[in-house]
Amino acid sequence: MSAQAWSDRQFGEMSWHDNHVHSLRIIEREHGAGDLVLDLDYILEWVTCEDDNCEFRIVPAILTFNGVTNLRVSLDYATPTAALGPFSIHTIQRRTERRERYNAQL
Repeated sequence: MSAQAWSDRQFGEMSWHDNHVHSLRIIEREHGAGDLVLDLDYILEWVTCEDDNCEFRIVPAILTFNGVTNLRVSLDYATPTAALGPFSIHTIQRRTERRERYNAQL
């Protein structure tokens, strides 16, 4: 089976909610920027949800953010309900801001 490559063009069609992240990596790049790489289980389809049980079709995926600066990450494994397992993504948002000389994608 060949790998499927998605790009930022499909961003609006994709949902990141409840995708489990197995690793987080930062690759140093030039000028203080870097690439943020997440190894995750991407939910292709929510198959059924009955009696508080859900089943999913998932695939391994790598999500990469290029040219990241001013990164802020917050993980709370001290909360009594948290387990030491993969954390999951709640949401990923992006927006465009007009800067003095360019438009920044955030």
